[in-house]
Amino acid sequence: MTKERIDRIREFLASGASICPFAKSYLDGIGFASVPENYRPNDVKYPVIDLVKSPGLMAATYVFDTNMPIHEEERVRGARLFKDLFKILLLEEHGEIVRKSFAELERDLDIALAPDSSINPFLHYKDQPFFSIAMNPLYQETHPRWSPCPMMVITRHDDVATVDRKAKDVIRRLMKERTGRVYDADELYLMPDFSP
Repeated sequence: MTKERIDRIREFLASGASICPFAKSYLDGIGFASVPENYRPNDVKYPVIDLVKSPGLMAATYVFDTNMPIHEEERVRGARLFKDLFKILLLEEHGEIVRKSFAELERDLDIALAPDSSINPFLHYKDQPFFSIAMNPLYQETHPRWSPCPMMVITRHDDVATVDRKAKDVIRRLMKERTGRVYDADELYLMPDFSP
């Protein structure tokens, strides 16, 4: 089942229908991992460690083994993975000394990731920030965050920032044509918009 879900995500990214229609051009530069329901942080250490240490890797994609029935549950699960990856990167960069501050870090991240928070925390490693985008099939297929399986995609902020302006305009135009909306993907999880 796990391999099937990752294969479905590969096909989805290869189709150009994802939030980044150019993902198909760097599909070989995406690291994939499955996220079981009851994972331990060590189970999800890769591919994010590969992403932060290898300039050749363009994205780390975590595919959840199960679907949640409602957005709020997907949001909670996405926040848990984000917090675990945040700690993994801190440990990788600074060593075990940072583990003693994890309780305080957990509280701060809970506040930042709350649905009513206006803070958008970023994963980071050696002063390099990363975008973390949670996607799932609970959204309508026209929504930029729709995907056939729940997943979180992590990309370098620098890779996005260095994209040429014309290419960014094309991405935004394609997104607007396909989904009817454009937004900057700097929030981990977007709740659905129920306004008319």
